[in-house]
Amino acid sequence: MQEDPKRRNLKLSMTPLIDMVFLLLVFFMLTTSFIKKEGLAFSQSTSKDQTSQSSNADKFILISLEEKGTLLVNKTRSHINNFIKIIKPLLTHDGTQRIFIQILGSPKVQDLVTVVDMLNIAGVTNITFIDSSRGQNYLLGGT
Repeated sequence: MQEDPKRRNLKLSMTPLIDMVFLLLVFFMLTTSFIKKEGLAFSQSTSKDQTSQSSNADKFILISLEEKGTLLVNKTRSHINNFIKIIKPLLTHDGTQRIFIQILGSPKVQDLVTVVDMLNIAGVTNITFIDSSRGQNYLLGGT
């Protein structure tokens, strides 16, 4: 039997195939995230038990930053100008108390920077930010 000359000269080049394999490899390496960025979900307690509220108040301070520079410091409403007067008595002397900053609405970024600067001046080193934009609260790590 005689072979067809077209089939005999037809060679399959592996170079484009290898190029595509490497392109797919690079694509999946760049788009895959191996670190799952997820926060710790929690719910804000609305219980009326005074003893649990007082013991929790000693452990951490919740600062909710609202629009127009309005703050809620452990459910006490204040303006950003009076923040340092309200926060000083609540802080421990060693500065190890945990501070949670929650953003409500869409406040100015400068207000958030001002609050963090005031906390740093007061000696606070343990600040955690809370993301409430997804309907639930997620802790986002901090300093």
